[in-house]
Amino acid sequence: EGKITTVAGPSGVGKSSLLNQIQSGLSLAVGDISEKMQQGKHTTRQVELIPLTNGGLVADTPGFSQLRIELDRPEDLQQYFPEIRENAHMCKFRGCLHHKEPKCQVRTLVTAGEIDQSRYANYLLLLAEAYAEKRY
Repeated sequence: EGKITTVAGPSGVGKSSLLNQIQSGLSLAVGDISEKMQQGKHTTRQVELIPLTNGGLVADTPGFSQLRIELDRPEDLQQYFPEIRENAHMCKFRGCLHHKEPKCQVRTLVTAGEIDQSRYANYLLLLAEAYAEKRY
């Protein structure tokens, strides 16, 4: 409510279909499932900002084949994960990447279930990709 949300993901996974289910009356264009590939087809061609009945806005975006985040430093990745960013200051070491460092508050919160395990796994995946693409 009162916020802007973006729905993003690979082509044909059902972003527009999901929005049609969440907000009745949207009637966003959706494609058929390809019989040959057994997956959705690319349908959305441009970003559309859609007003919701709760007062928020949602951006339906075209799909993509690969997500790439440009980082100046690996520590910058946590800025994209609010639950990590908001707790990073409690780690023992400044510049903690929340991966293998001792006394990491973020990892403690993941273990305690206070930070979602799948979000943390995505963070680690993106961190590994950042290191693979660029030497820090």
